[in-house]
Amino acid sequence: MKDEKNKHNKLVSSNKFEELSSLMKYENDFRDKYSNEYDIRLAGNFGGLSLRYVYFYEKDKTLLISNTSNGNVHLINLQTGSFRTFANHRTTVRKIAVLNNDIITSSWDGTICFSNYYSLKPVKILKDKYMGRCPYFNVTPDKRFLLSFTYDSDKIPEESGNVLRKWSLKTGKVLKNVKASDEMYSSCKSGAVLIHRNRIYTCK
Repeated sequence: MKDEKNKHNKLVSSNKFEELSSLMKYENDFRDKYSNEYDIRLAGNFGGLSLRYVYFYEKDKTLLISNTSNGNVHLINLQTGSFRTFANHRTTVRKIAVLNNDIITSSWDGTICFSNYYSLKPVKILKDKYMGRCPYFNVTPDKRFLLSFTYDSDKIPEESGNVLRKWSLKTGKVLKNVKASDEMYSSCKSGAVLIHRNRIYTCK
C-alpha cells in the first residue's frame, strides 16, 4: 500500500509539473518567433515612461504598451510605424489583451474596460461595487466568459484576501464571486488568474 501511495504521489507531481511547463511555454514561443524580427527603439515624451505591461497583437503586428505613471495605453504598429494613444482608465493599466476588435484592459482603478481597436473609444466597462484594483484577467477558451482577479481589500478594509470574478462577456454581468485567498503574505501584491486544460490557476 505504501509503495502504491508513493507511486501515486509521484504521478500527481509529474502531471502538475508538465501542466505548469506547458502553461509557460508561450513565453519561449514568443521570444523565438519575434525577438529576431524587430529592433524597436522608442523616442519621445511618454510622461515618465516606466513599462507596466506589453502585449503583441499579431493580426495587426502592433505592440500595446502601458506604463506605471498614468492610465495611457500606447499602440505601435511594427510594420507602418504608426503611433496611437488612448486613456480610458484613471490609473495605471495592469493587463492588456485584444478580443474581437476590442482592446481589453484592467487597471488599478478597479475596472475592466473594452475599447474599440480602431476608434479607441470605450464600448463596455466591467465593474462591481466592492471590486478593488485589478491586476489580471483572462478570457475563457470559448470566449464566453472573463475571469478577473482583484484586491477587494481596497474597498473592504476588514477583508485581507483576493477575489476571483466570473463575468459574462455577452451581458457584462458578474456571474460568480470566489474568494481566491484568505490572506496576503506581503504588502507587495502580484495576483494572476490563468486557464489551462479546463483548470483555473490563481496566484496571490
